Amino acid sequence: MGRRIRSATAILAFVFAVPSAARSQAPPFLLQWGSLGSGPGQFGKVYSLGIDASSNVYVPDYTYDRVEVFSSDGVYLWQWGMYGQGPGQFYQPFGIAIDAQGDVFVSDQHNHRIEKFSPIGTFLLQWGSFGNAPGQFSYPAGLAVDSDGDVYVVDYGNARVQKFDNNGRYLIQWGSYGSGPGQLSGPYAAAIGADGSVYVVDVNNSRVTEYTPAGSLVRAWGAFGTGSGQFNSPGGIGIDRAGLVYVTDHNNCRVEVFSPVGDYLARWGSLGSGPGQFSGPYGICFDAVGSVYVSDLSSNRIEKFGSLPTAVGPKSWGKLKASYR
Repeated sequence: MGRRIRSATAILAFVFAVPSAARSQAPPFLLQWGSLGSGPGQFGKVYSLGIDASSNVYVPDYTYDRVEVFSSDGVYLWQWGMYGQGPGQFYQPFGIAIDAQGDVFVSDQHNHRIEKFSPIGTFLLQWGSFGNAPGQFSYPAGLAVDSDGDVYVVDYGNARVQKFDNNGRYLIQWGSYGSGPGQLSGPYAAAIGADGSVYVVDVNNSRVTEYTPAGSLVRAWGAFGTGSGQFNSPGGIGIDRAGLVYVTDHNNCRVEVFSPVGDYLARWGSLGSGPGQFSGPYGICFDAVGSVYVSDLSSNRIEKFGSLPTAVGPKSWGKLKASYR
């Protein structure tokens, strides 16, 4: 098995290699929406984004304790939530994920719980409380849902990932505080690969760590810095239809793109408030046609981009997956 994994890694690195010219290309900027405020279509702080099968974009507003929903063109549709501790209320919602049925999971960070809603915001259930026991949380952050509907919660304060079924039943956990292999220090966000791999953004260690669905360490990449493949407070992570891994590099004001095994491919963005620039990018998600949505934290807006240039990405990804099932 070990030889097979190394062989697959070598092939992936070759398949995803791209010319240096392609690495400088950015996806086309399409549109933006949002401004600072508590009105419909305005935002406070937005740390994550979710998207449903209809390409509606769900935005948890950390500052104003609500979830806002927009069309893929940024048209305001509806919202729900208010400050409080009761069912369906929030105290600084952080992460969001949407399952195949359209149900919405939100990490209610300062209430130390996860809440589940229907697609239109009807409260369904909640679980969690403050603590470090299984099923408890210390400031839960990012969320991800796999193809089976299981929910992965990035438990920021406990430096771990916990896995639950779709109704909040505790399954497993992994991680501990530190900088060693498989350890975490300030985990913020997670994303699920097509093969079920779990990618976690580890902010204080300036890296991405990949695990199996059962929590075994696969690999890690990244280091502190401003160079290609380096990070300064990476905040969000997402995986596109081709399996490429996108990381929002918050303090470097850019998005970096990697192969599934961590090979650097491309990046875009610079400090600013103009179209295609960032002032602290955080959440990231993708719609059905490959468009990329990024929450620009300090500019209180969502930016939408087209797909990456075709030179960046796999040339035979379908055959490669079939060979290593």
